[in-house]
Amino acid sequence: MVKTLTGKFKVETVWPELINRQVRQINSYLNEISLFNQGNSLLAKGSFKRQVNYLDSGGKLKKTEDRLQFEVTIGTALPEPLPYFRSELKSDYFIFQPRRLGADHALLEQGFTLIINGFERAEVEANSFTILTETIVDRGKNGNVYCLPIGLRRDSHPKKFNGKLIFQRSKPPLATGIITGVVTYRNSHQILKELEVNHSFSFLMESASKATEGELIVNGTIAAVNWISPTGGQGWMAELKLDYNWNLVINKELTVLGRTEGSNQVEPMIRANLLNKEKGLRFSKRFKVERNQGGSLEVEPEILKLDWQRSGLALLISATLSFDLFLPDVSGMEKYRTISMEMEELTEGFFEKENSHDLTLNLDPKLSIEKITDEGAFSIIDCTLDLTAKLYQTQEIYLIQENATTEINGLVPITTRNFSLLRETLINLRYPPRKIIQVRNRILQVNPSSKKGWLNLYGLSETAVFYLDRQNQYREEYFNLTFEKSFCWEAVDEDEGYQIDLQDKLDYDSYRIEGNRFYYKYLRTFTAAIFRKRTLKAAVSLMPKTMTTPAAFSQLRQNPVQELLIEGEVHLQFGNPREITGSRGLITAFNWSDALNALLVEGNIKGEIEYWDEQGFFRCEVVEFSFWRFLDRKEQIGKNTVLVPTIRRFSYLPLRPWPWRKGAVRYEADLEITL
Repeated sequence: MVKTLTGKFKVETVWPELINRQVRQINSYLNEISLFNQGNSLLAKGSFKRQVNYLDSGGKLKKTEDRLQFEVTIGTALPEPLPYFRSELKSDYFIFQPRRLGADHALLEQGFTLIINGFERAEVEANSFTILTETIVDRGKNGNVYCLPIGLRRDSHPKKFNGKLIFQRSKPPLATGIITGVVTYRNSHQILKELEVNHSFSFLMESASKATEGELIVNGTIAAVNWISPTGGQGWMAELKLDYNWNLVINKELTVLGRTEGSNQVEPMIRANLLNKEKGLRFSKRFKVERNQGGSLEVEPEILKLDWQRSGLALLISATLSFDLFLPDVSGMEKYRTISMEMEELTEGFFEKENSHDLTLNLDPKLSIEKITDEGAFSIIDCTLDLTAKLYQTQEIYLIQENATTEINGLVPITTRNFSLLRETLINLRYPPRKIIQVRNRILQVNPSSKKGWLNLYGLSETAVFYLDRQNQYREEYFNLTFEKSFCWEAVDEDEGYQIDLQDKLDYDSYRIEGNRFYYKYLRTFTAAIFRKRTLKAAVSLMPKTMTTPAAFSQLRQNPVQELLIEGEVHLQFGNPREITGSRGLITAFNWSDALNALLVEGNIKGEIEYWDEQGFFRCEVVEFSFWRFLDRKEQIGKNTVLVPTIRRFSYLPLRPWPWRKGAVRYEADLEITL
């Protein structure tokens, strides 16, 4: 459905350049326009360029131009988000006075009609979305009195304090922040001076003392100032009466009703993290520790570090695990040891798309001990790391306001604008180039920041130059170039509270060469979008999630057919190991076959060993060996059954007792065969 709105306005321009001239034609071009509601009216604001063709005193045709801004009412207020529209600016008339009596300029009056064709959005069906957001669970308003120490001498007299409160996010019930401002005082010579104040503060909020989780978001002002004269060894104090309001927020998942596109209703739009995938992961680890002949071993596991990294479509999990071991000896005395180890696991096909930068992954870990088995002087410990992996994707949605009662802190888009950065820099190549093959430029890092009316960009780009030198040798050189630029942006109307998202594109680059001197020029466009957190209401969905719930962790691990230990000796090529520092193993080949009432499994293991030899050299060698074993046959194993081998533990032990065993190591590998 198309709706047409119009607005009329006129412009009077004083034009000294057109005095005693004859105007032949006036052309107007609309540059930019925006619609917004103000009260009960719909306003259009924008700018246009005007080009005037005229005859000079010699009869020669010339032209001049100017740029004008306008703001006009075109109708009553419309529900937001506003409809899509097309705009057209038409000239109704113009009145030109070449020279007014007693004036040294010409006067041009021109009338315009602004035509707006609005296209209403089609109604979009509402859906339920699971988002990760800050939910407001409690709020309140309170006051406090805080004594601010002022570094003034006793013979000085403070007169006035202009300051503000900057609260920081904190855990309840403690409120923290900074008091900044200026104290105006009169010194002993009766001269007015100013003293800058920057003081950190904290106080307990009794109204939020019962909260055990979440964060406090506090906003406040200084309502009154009372000066306390010096007493004892103290100097001047400012007794500040603080008025503040606070919100207690918890970051959690919430299933809300919304739309991916706007409708005819008044619905706010937010940028949210939508739950895209939820999956349970389980990783196992087995290790051996030496124990004394005493009581039972007690183990307390702990996760020191947990990271993830994307590798194509795969997810790489890296963890640092710590185990506190309590080992009682034969006398009953308990001894304490700590073992730390690294763990890396790769999950193939976790991500659906490559190079997606709008994804966020949250990992909820749980480390537990499965079993402890005693084998002689050693204890074998089996542990599992259970992870709940939740993948969120950033997307903009419209929140349905019908039955909206839950308050959230949503990231609301303010506006988007393009900025151009043109730079030319001098690069000194190591060799004079004969031919430039290719030049590549990419952004390594960019840090946007905002101040009132300004957008500041500071970043680092990498320029790679591929060329042939004068001896026809191929060369590659890489240079890191910094850039810094400030842009005027009226949409940024406050100093703080904005979140800025940037996307960049290389529009143009060129170069010129003078000997070793390489002059590189490039034009890059940054698309900046600013967002701000606001308190909104959302309608919580009572419908169940369409996403399937991940299987319980107890069902993720398949039952093993059999566990087996592979051990033997292998000779090294370079030296006799004094200390083994690292070992890795990988099954490179595996096969199984029927053997009457048993199964014959065979394969190859290839690995690496890192060690210090007896001469003090650090060495790394690749070793490979084969294995075969007979296993008890299970009834569920058929011709089409697939057996999957997994290495649960792999280690090397040095051999020193006999001279003929020098240069050899003993290997041990625990394998688990699963269906």
